Amino acid sequence: MKKLLSIILVAIILIAGLFYFFKPEADIALKMDTGHQSSEQLLSNHSNYPRKNNLGVSEDILKKAQAETQILNAVTPDQIDQRTIPDYFTNIEQGVLFQYDPLVIETKNVGDHIQFKLLKYGINRQATITNIEQVDEDIMRWTGVFDDLAADLNHFSITQSQKDNYSIIKVFTDKGNYVAEIKNGVGLATSINDELHDDEIHDHEHDHH
Repeated sequence: MKKLLSIILVAIILIAGLFYFFKPEADIALKMDTGHQSSEQLLSNHSNYPRKNNLGVSEDILKKAQAETQILNAVTPDQIDQRTIPDYFTNIEQGVLFQYDPLVIETKNVGDHIQFKLLKYGINRQATITNIEQVDEDIMRWTGVFDDLAADLNHFSITQSQKDNYSIIKVFTDKGNYVAEIKNGVGLATSINDELHDDEIHDHEHDHH
């Protein structure tokens, strides 16, 4: 009987020892698996942005841009460095000068909402992105409509070159049509009499310096 008890006691000690020995490895494996899931989630979040190549900025900056909805931030010439205003902006007095962050639209997907504010022209509207087109390896185009308005009369397009840091925005509304040209974060919006149907940025021809 004593011998049987001794065998049972030794067995219990061995089992306890094995459990203690292998438990840390199980904990480490669990942590590695959790870390792996976090990495996959981070990758998934980054891939949510329409432009698949590296935008060259941190995830925090991208998230901040993603939360922003205002596309145009109007300014006066004396509010920005004059050297940042492109030389070919010759009719500033007739238009709306504004600052522009290209990452705001770069981080938007189909179904997202953005704001257009051109108070000089009586425009302060919310729009919804309905399509995103990869024009070529560099140029992308976002198109959409203004909420609660006739889509055939109220729509927009934003065509953007990351390489040249150049964008064209075209806005069509029941109040009039407007085009904005942006270079290096500074843009000028003006009214146009006739609709423009060509949204192409031909061969980066607007790569002004």
